[in-house]
Amino acid sequence: MAQTPDARTAGEMVEHSASAPEHHCPKDRRRYVLAAATTVSALGFIDGSVLSVALAAIRSDLPASFAEVQWVSNAYVLTLAALILVGGAAGDRFGQRNTLVVGLIIFIVSSMVCGLAPNASVLIGARLVEGIGAALMVPGSLALIARNYPKAERPAAIGIWAAISGIAAAIGPLIGGLVLSWGGDPAWRWLFYMNVPLGLFAVWLLLARVPVDPAVAGERLDWAGAVLVTGALACLA
Repeated sequence: MAQTPDARTAGEMVEHSASAPEHHCPKDRRRYVLAAATTVSALGFIDGSVLSVALAAIRSDLPASFAEVQWVSNAYVLTLAALILVGGAAGDRFGQRNTLVVGLIIFIVSSMVCGLAPNASVLIGARLVEGIGAALMVPGSLALIARNYPKAERPAAIGIWAAISGIAAAIGPLIGGLVLSWGGDPAWRWLFYMNVPLGLFAVWLLLARVPVDPAVAGERLDWAGAVLVTGALACLA
């Protein structure tokens, strides 16, 4: 099964973003930048692990075959892994804040579709789209910190981001188990619905509290390269 980005990938994204022109937000806004970045990354990582305990419930409730419920899980991490480099490049081209907002909107809408899915095919398709949103969110959340924090404060902020992201991935199965224990098999839909208020909160933070960061001058998306690297990563995943 494909995995979420590791520490080396995160380090490469920070190094690339840090090479962009310095653009630090005012000091009183940095706490909002960190809050938005950690909320966004937590959403992405929790969604990758929370369903690990819910596959049997999904199979029973829809109903779905064993292969279909495996793809419910794999579809998300596959598109996330395949598109994460493209998502990072989009943040540099269009601005980290704007890219995060777009990724969150895709993530929120697709989460609602997942929760309302009448069958396994719709659920798998929505999970693929959800992975696209996460691919814009996860690298962008880290790059937002690198862009808005000066070098002296950056390691501490990135450490908090990494710690919360790791905790989010670890507690995903616990959250899933608690929800299913409370509501039974049909409660798996709430694992997607809970993304909506958290996602809307993150969108509000970004739009109301985080300054707009300009796109990097001269940055262009290499569409041919994007297609090749996406296809290669998808095949590996």
